Amino acid sequence: MNIRARILVMDDEEMIRELIREVLTNIGYEVETAREGNEAIDFYKRVKESGKTFDAVIMDLEVPLGMGGKEMIKKLLEIDPGLKQ
Repeated sequence: MNIRARILVMDDEEMIRELIREVLTNIGYEVETAREGNEAIDFYKRVKESGKTFDAVIMDLEVPLGMGGKEMIKKLLEIDPGLKQ
């Protein structure tokens, strides 16, 4: 199966991360997951430094014990100003 796109999923709930990963992987996407924003930003930086990109980022806006999507998008735009919202 050809990979359609690379997607980064950030959610603090493991069940949600794994469900999204399973669904997207089954339809041909390559998926990385993170528990909170800092971890997701680290994934994003490593992939970008390797010369690849994420085609989409799916994020939980509110993460009680970490950085949520509202803060994360600001950091991602600092790293990658060309990122589309």
